[in-house]
Amino acid sequence: KALIHSAASDRSRDPDSGRFLTLDIKDFYLGAPLDRPEFVRINLRFIPPEIVDEYKLQAYIHNDAILFQIDKCMYGLPQAGFISQRQLFKHLTLHGYEQDPNVPCLFRHNQRQITFTLVVDDFAVKYALQDDADHLIATLRLLYTIKIDWTGCKYLGYTIKFNDTTHSVSLSMPDYIPKMLERFFPDSPLSGASSPALYIPPNYGSHTPQLATHDDTAPLAATEIRRLQEIVGCVLFYARAVDCTMLPAITHIASDIAHPTRQVMQAAIRLLRYAASYPCHELVFHACDMQLCIQSDASYLSRTNARSVAGGIHYCRNKDSPPSYLNGALLAVSCVIPTVCSSVAEAEYAALYLNARHGVWLRTILTALGYAQRPTPILCDNTCAIGIANDTVKARRSKAIDMRYHWVREHIRHGDLKVSFCKGVDNIADFFTKPLPVAQHQYLKPKLVYCPPLPHNTALPPSARRAHTSRLLRLMTSSPRSSSCTTP
Repeated sequence: KALIHSAASDRSRDPDSGRFLTLDIKDFYLGAPLDRPEFVRINLRFIPPEIVDEYKLQAYIHNDAILFQIDKCMYGLPQAGFISQRQLFKHLTLHGYEQDPNVPCLFRHNQRQITFTLVVDDFAVKYALQDDADHLIATLRLLYTIKIDWTGCKYLGYTIKFNDTTHSVSLSMPDYIPKMLERFFPDSPLSGASSPALYIPPNYGSHTPQLATHDDTAPLAATEIRRLQEIVGCVLFYARAVDCTMLPAITHIASDIAHPTRQVMQAAIRLLRYAASYPCHELVFHACDMQLCIQSDASYLSRTNARSVAGGIHYCRNKDSPPSYLNGALLAVSCVIPTVCSSVAEAEYAALYLNARHGVWLRTILTALGYAQRPTPILCDNTCAIGIANDTVKARRSKAIDMRYHWVREHIRHGDLKVSFCKGVDNIADFFTKPLPVAQHQYLKPKLVYCPPLPHNTALPPSARRAHTSRLLRLMTSSPRSSSCTTP
């Protein structure tokens, strides 16, 4: 995502500097020489007689089987991936392409203006000159047969669309949700839903204390547990890749998957109904100076067994943009805090730590891509947590925090991070800590993803299509509450 975002940012300043293409090696796992021979015994009944005759294998038959020696990589060998990658890396190094020492699988040439990411055998290439791209292609063709997409519109399942008019790039997976719904509900199409999870309002002003909720519904059968695990895996991939509005709901379901019940399954179905209403969300990155910014938040004791939730959003902006500027998310965080927090301030401080840890890694990636990073601002809505992080507050009974989360203080002192306050109403990270009311969810959703109109040929149930259209119209005609958060 960072590389694709950087391509859109570079071409906004110079149309020739942010060119983008994708490459794919054919039969990558075949042909690399093994370090030592392997052997495979194949029963004669699996070998057609014409093959035995053509290669004169009769002399090698023993006990109705033939023993073959394997000298090169082939499918099924556990070491095939490692040996094939090692051969590719060595070949690239011989021709001047060096892997970044801090970011695995990020390569650049030592003299040319070309950078690419390598995932198994798929290349996403950002280049400036046609001669640089031709050099990489010629280098790969010395060993491999490759497929080239000069438009760079497909990569790792993404559909990539650059818009040079708005200086942006969008990532989407338009076929993913329809295929997933067809897989899990082939005969009974789902109706739509306006939000991915049900909102349970707090009972403010009541003399009855806030009590923890208990799930006393029946446990799922083994086949239903398997089905729920498949749903979680499918939706979690899509939520992390494109649609982060599903992330809080799916991580909540995943946190209860060890002992799933009917209520957990109903939550999963509700999430799929939301996916049916919005099957083609797009993640949009707008061109900027590629300066990392983080918003952090926590939800205290909002999960079972006294667990709290950390939320965060990591995105890039211009050097002079206000903190409220929001761009497409390089990373969205929604996870259970791995310790039991004894106060709201401790939960917020733990969320700061978790987001800072991800942020330091993103700073490393952006620096490797050539974008020097200023101190990364982290916006938080809890003054006590900010004071602890900045050494301006000494909270009592904070010894439990000392051993784990004060790592964030060291990076603040070194100037890598800068924690500052923002109002809770303006903190987008709150989106990733708990379910929100439908109106608030619908207001914040366009700030995180773009929801294009559904094409007529999209394979969706009519009820879901009607729900999608009506919600778009309602969103267009509604007057959202005021907020200082802005979207480019």
